[in-house]
Amino acid sequence: MKERIIILISILTPSLKLYIRKRISDLLRKISDECLVTESRGIGRVPVSWSTRLSIIKDIAKGLSFLHQFLASHKVPHANLKSSNVLIQRINQNQYRSKLTEFGFLPLLPSRKSSELLAIQKSPEFGQGKKLTHKADVYCFGIILLEVITGKIPGALSDEGDEGEHHDLANWVRMVVHSDGSTDILDMEIVAAKDGYEEMLRLTELALECTDTAPERRPKMCQVLRRIEELEKTSHDLQRES
Repeated sequence: MKERIIILISILTPSLKLYIRKRISDLLRKISDECLVTESRGIGRVPVSWSTRLSIIKDIAKGLSFLHQFLASHKVPHANLKSSNVLIQRINQNQYRSKLTEFGFLPLLPSRKSSELLAIQKSPEFGQGKKLTHKADVYCFGIILLEVITGKIPGALSDEGDEGEHHDLANWVRMVVHSDGSTDILDMEIVAAKDGYEEMLRLTELALECTDTAPERRPKMCQVLRRIEELEKTSHDLQRES
């Protein structure tokens, strides 16, 4: 039976492979919890704690670092990393696990034009027609970091009166930070709770490095993961001391 499955997979056309993987991801998403950080901010919402946010971020970084290690031959191992492609599973009241979906699509697409359907199309190098590398994934991870830090989603800034290039989340955060308004970018749920304030500012620095317009200046995912783990350890140490 195993041999038959392998033969079947080997003869599928790229478009059919893509369709099957997309359907699997859609089915998985139906059993995933809703996005905890950026959605459902109406009456009755329970704020997401800093420790929960950091745990979710670390899981995403672990998954992406794993893909970069074991799919190293792929130009962009994930290529479609965005918050809607992160499945969040509730383990208990205060613990969540994050899983990545819809990765590995890039080799299945016939042209760069068709790759515009993927999240990497938002990276500066894609728009400039430059060579794509693992660092395009790092850029997409940086955008997710900014979503967690600010509580905003890409494209939503236009509804808040911002204009032009500031519709882009990374550009908006960079503009505010450079104008010495770092605290203005932080999600008010965290600011109000006075939990993880300094750590979020450090995470903002990492997110801006990940979304640098020059791919060669972005850190590798293994480096990103290490810094997040160090940040989590610092956060736990501070909690024990308080």
